[in-house]
Formats: sequence, C-alpha cells, structure tokens
Amino acid sequence: MLATEVCGEGPPVLLAHGTMGSHAVWAPIRRRLSRERRLILIDLPGMGSSPMVPDAHVPAAWVDAIGEALDAVGAPCPAVVGHSMGGWTALELAKRGRASSVLALAPAGMWVRSPRAADFSLRLGWLMAKAAPPWLVARALGVPSVRRLALRDASVDGRSVPAAWARSLVADARRSQNFRAHFGAVRRDRFRGGDQIDVPVRVVFAGRDRITTPAHGQLTDELPPHAVIETWEDCGHMLMWDATDRVVEAVLALGTT
Repeated sequence: MLATEVCGEGPPVLLAHGTMGSHAVWAPIRRRLSRERRLILIDLPGMGSSPMVPDAHVPAAWVDAIGEALDAVGAPCPAVVGHSMGGWTALELAKRGRASSVLALAPAGMWVRSPRAADFSLRLGWLMAKAAPPWLVARALGVPSVRRLALRDASVDGRSVPAAWARSLVADARRSQNFRAHFGAVRRDRFRGGDQIDVPVRVVFAGRDRITTPAHGQLTDELPPHAVIETWEDCGHMLMWDATDRVVEAVLALGTT
C-alpha cells in the first residue's frame, strides 16, 4: 500500500507530487485547501515513504496501486491535482476512470523525449542530494543566495522560498528509491491517449519553467480535445511556490467550472 495521508473536510482531492518528491511539496497550499477540501496526499511508488512497486516505473503503471489507496480511504474517483510527473499521473488516472476532474501543473510527458537540459539537471540534483551531508545541506540552504542558486531550475527566485521547503525537497530526493529506473523509463516515453478522457481537464504550464521547459515546446496533441490549456508566464516549475494563491484558486475551482 502506498503511503497516504488524509486531512480536511469537503469534496475529495488527490494531490500527486513529481519525480523524487513526496506529499511534502504541497506544504505551501495544504493548510488553506484543507479548510474546504478533503485532501488525499499520496507518495508515489518508490518515493517519499511509499515502497517500490515491482516493474512499475512510469505513471501508467502506477494507476492500480494508487487506485487501491483511493479505495482504502473511501474516495475511488476524486478530483486529481498533479505536479510535474504527478500531472502526467493525474492524466493516466483520468484515462482509467479514477478522476472526476484533473488539474495538471507543469505536467511531465508533454514531449517526444524529455529535454536534455532537464535530464542533466535532475540527475545532478539527485546525485548531489545523495552525496551531500545532511547537516551541510541544511546549513547551506539557510542562506538566501545559496537557495537562489540551488533552486534556479525550480523557482523564479529561490531566495523567496522558505528554507524549510528547500530542505524538504532535498531530503525527498535523498530518500528516493527508484530514481534511476524511473527516470530511465520515462525520458523516452510520453503521455498518450487523452481522447479517452471525458472529465474536465485543466493544464497549466509555467512560462519560466526550466524542467518541463517551454524552450523545447510542450506537445499538447495527446491531451483531450476539451482540455483547457494555459501558461502562467511569471512562474517557474514549482508553481506552488511561485503562484501559491493562483494554485489554491485553481484547485478549489475543480468540479465547479
């Protein structure tokens, strides 16, 4: 069973994080959302506190395990919010009838092949998180100028990101169990089959994203024809950091528009 936490009251919303992450990435919006929504925060296979699922390294292969977790908390078909690889996962859940609506934030999988610059950045980030002593990381990320450099691929200005959020991101990368297998499997894969989705879908790209980067173009041809697609020009990859209020509003709008 995947690691799952439930909080709040109201219509159910599943929150799915990105590669090397955990449900901790939702800290910027969790408290506000839980006042109006029942949040289901999940750690994807091999990430956070979740065990690896044998031979399941791509979002399409995670649907059954996520579905078991949803059934266990009595929310078989919630609204799904996904960030990065979680955005791709949200779309896969919708294809399988496991989502009542989807909000995909800076979704992965909108490519023929993942951008080389992003490949390099993610690999380097993982290696550094594994190698650096935790005490050194904690101290360094307390310095705004260091955060700006360390988070240059994630945020428009890392200096404004609380040190606790940055430290959590590195800690999640350090304990990621399946990065090599997962990354090797997805970098030449992409999302397909959006025409099978018949629930509302909203896709938000980030104009200053350096991970799922607009410089290489996002392929929207496989998204459902009815998908609402937009770009928030002033944001980096971590939209929850750079546009917290707008993300909260977008989540609360699920199922109401």
